[in-house]
Amino acid sequence: MDVKTYSPRKYWALAPSSEIAREIDTRFTQYQTWLDSSGYGAIIQDLYNAFYTFDEGGFGISLSKNKSKAKIKVNHFKNLLERLHSLTTQAKLSYVPRAINSDAESQTQADLCRGLLDYFGDEKDLNSTMSEQVLTALVKLEGYVYAPWDFEAGDEIGSDPENPGASAKQGDQRYVVLDAYDVAKHVRLKISPFYIVREYVNRFDEAERIRAKAMLDPSLGDPEELYAKVLQAGRGYEDSKYSRLTTPLDIESDEMGDTVEKLTLLHRKTTVLPEGRYTEIIGDVVLADTQLPYKTLPLVRLTTRQILNTVGGDSPATSLLSIQQPIDALYSAVVTNNLNH
Repeated sequence: MDVKTYSPRKYWALAPSSEIAREIDTRFTQYQTWLDSSGYGAIIQDLYNAFYTFDEGGFGISLSKNKSKAKIKVNHFKNLLERLHSLTTQAKLSYVPRAINSDAESQTQADLCRGLLDYFGDEKDLNSTMSEQVLTALVKLEGYVYAPWDFEAGDEIGSDPENPGASAKQGDQRYVVLDAYDVAKHVRLKISPFYIVREYVNRFDEAERIRAKAMLDPSLGDPEELYAKVLQAGRGYEDSKYSRLTTPLDIESDEMGDTVEKLTLLHRKTTVLPEGRYTEIIGDVVLADTQLPYKTLPLVRLTTRQILNTVGGDSPATSLLSIQQPIDALYSAVVTNNLNH
């Protein structure tokens, strides 16, 4: 996708394919900076730490060096949030598609829709995905379900006419639960015209894909050069630990080098971009760049409540945490007194 009229004074999403990777990376970095400077990201991290007791003294009793002071976590916070989650999701979702018209064909389509929804809910883990999204929204203020169509999934249906020797797949729906750290959006407009989705992928798989694609389409560039660029791309999982939720389970190892960030731009169909835009990048390598192939964005956001006059989400967790902290302090004082006397 090449927009020849692009200039630095024009809308960033109009950048040509040769420059769009830099624009997407800049926008995503600016969003991460906003999370940090606004304090919104710090709130999410604090809630996450308290829920899993990853903060100081989280597991068992923590004693000072001379063992005169004790610190203990009594996690009512987690218990209450899990109860809210259970009350919300314990009943299985029941879809009731309704036909707009009363003709036989419309009624048949409604019945088919009901069957498909039940199938995807039970067999494709849509129900568990939505349950995870609810818990994510409770603990981390907002949760997203990213649901792109995976062309490389599903059963084989024959040979691929565009790639001799390779088999064509039927394709299948894919579901990914993400949080606010992994989905960049406009920080002023409540209906964001764009989203940038971050996923961690295997760099070797993506390098092979772009090399095979470039061999069929020389306009993409030299296949071996693109292959090497993806393998050398920065912002792997260990490189981006300050722009995501951190946990004690973040252990550096050689295997962590296999992962790399893939950013996907999903731009709505707007006046300035009538066809929308869909772009995938790793580093400065553009994996795909085309008009939006979906009628609506394959991204659904959930939050218990919107913070008024902002694009941020809210949750009962923010009130529960302020109660949990003094409870922990009081229990710690009682335990300290009992251990010493």
